[in-house]
Amino acid sequence: MNRAVYIIGYPASGKTTAVRSALNTLEPQLVVQPFKHMVYGNAITQLGYDREVYGGTDGLAFNVLPKVIEWLPACTTPILIGEGDRLANNAFFAAVQKQGRKLTIVHMKVGELIALRRMQRRGSQFNPIWVRRTMTKVDNLASKWRSNVIAIDGTRETESIGEELKELLYVE
Repeated sequence: MNRAVYIIGYPASGKTTAVRSALNTLEPQLVVQPFKHMVYGNAITQLGYDREVYGGTDGLAFNVLPKVIEWLPACTTPILIGEGDRLANNAFFAAVQKQGRKLTIVHMKVGELIALRRMQRRGSQFNPIWVRRTMTKVDNLASKWRSNVIAIDGTRETESIGEELKELLYVE
């Protein structure tokens, strides 16, 4: 069965780090058209790309959603994975389901204070209004799509989180 796994969470909840850990043994090929994404053999496509800071879909253009939705039927790998704010929305999730992929939304759970401390430790200069809006958005998505959501404790060791995410990728 074709699957889509999308990781949502507060800023600094560990979404990018979890994906890096889960896919760390695989060799990606960067594809730039119709938008940047990474393909791991014939098994996994990762939306967005790995960057030092703000990886995943956060490196994509703000107007990328229509391109991604139009491209979805052309994605031939059985596993599609994404993380970050750019495509974490109702329109993308509905398009994934319409395409016939089993949608799993992984909610990286960390408390608000932990997320804020992590942002401060890494020197993030986010607008507090954007941070609050993003946190509310994540909570609303987790509530609306709750039948598709699996929560992961984002306060654990990176390797443990990566292993749990890897297991979710390959579960039927």
